[in-house]
Amino acid sequence: MNALSSTLLFFYTALTLCAGEPSWRIAVIGDTHDEVPQNPAHHGVAKEYIDHAYQNILKHQVDMVVQVGDLSDARTKHYPAGMDFRASLNKVLQQRNIPFFAVRGNHDQTKSDELGFVKNFFPNETQQKLKDFYKRKLTYGFRHKNVMLYFLDVDLTNQPNNLLKIVEDIERRQKQGFTAPIILIFSHYPLQSPHNLKEGIFGASNDAAGAIQNKVYEKLANLPMPLWIAGHLHAHILATYKAPNLKSSLLQLTCAPCGEKAFPLPLMTEWGKRVNLHQFQSIVTGYYILTISEDQIQIDFYGAKSPCNGNVAPPVKQYKKRLSWSIPIKASPQKPVLKK
Repeated sequence: MNALSSTLLFFYTALTLCAGEPSWRIAVIGDTHDEVPQNPAHHGVAKEYIDHAYQNILKHQVDMVVQVGDLSDARTKHYPAGMDFRASLNKVLQQRNIPFFAVRGNHDQTKSDELGFVKNFFPNETQQKLKDFYKRKLTYGFRHKNVMLYFLDVDLTNQPNNLLKIVEDIERRQKQGFTAPIILIFSHYPLQSPHNLKEGIFGASNDAAGAIQNKVYEKLANLPMPLWIAGHLHAHILATYKAPNLKSSLLQLTCAPCGEKAFPLPLMTEWGKRVNLHQFQSIVTGYYILTISEDQIQIDFYGAKSPCNGNVAPPVKQYKKRLSWSIPIKASPQKPVLKK
């Protein structure tokens, strides 16, 4: 793409986005693998939890459903059909022409899982008519209305140099005109984990690859409005995370599970000086609705107390709005407006 084409694309995109669009919604769900192998017929998938969440999600008239990894417990030899079974539960979405997008998690990381993910979940740019499509291996992205969405594959975990390349691609595309007022980044692993567990995307500790972390935070923080959305920790966590040099920060939502595995994390909430914790809830299951308009993102968490039973999800009617907050687009994205 030459300089003139890039300039024209930038102004065309800007004019299109400034024309104004009505608000629209994304549903986001967390981990759906079934840690307790109580029903082999479900192939390591929390079927009843997904069914109940979907019944509620369909009431919100969403444009798409996104899952942040751990679609099934397919990494174990007991559930080789986990990816296929998880995909079969999306028929209720397909019948209503609601697309489903996902990333892989650590429970979806074997070679057979990769093949199952490509077969069942990796998007088709042409068939789905995705705009401004991006792909690097199993990491991908596209624009929908006033949002650029990027989905980071689990293989980027503990690979900080490769993660930096993706962020540099995002930065480069931004300069080329593939832009939007909001950038959502979905991954399975979070930016950091409590008590410095080895559960963050950068690797062995929250301070691993510090120089690269600083670059990733800085580059993303300079984008129009970045919001990182992750899973893996099986609890609801909303926090602002600072780079190791404390010069840049990013807002991240870590999603509660949409399955039976819910960590009792009250004793794991020591974060340190790099984290400003806004919200925390554990032993809950549910889903998130992001309502996106011209001036803000409204995020509502609908959930229920988790029975922590692989076969018995909370009844559909027990899913209530538990938490709500908004992020003004023109203000600092690191300061969410929390609502009671």
